[in-house]
Amino acid sequence: MYKIISWAAVILWMGFIFYLSHQPATVSNELSTGVTEVIVQTKVCRM
Repeated sequence: MYKIISWAAVILWMGFIFYLSHQPATVSNELSTGVTEVIVQTKVCRM
């Protein structure tokens, strides 16, 4: 059972990477900018 769950996680991760790499540049840039802003705000709040 553990092997099935492990392989399912790997396949889902591969699909997620493919989905993100298949996005147009503008959409990818917006997503990256949003994630970066959240990370920066989180770091600033912890300091």
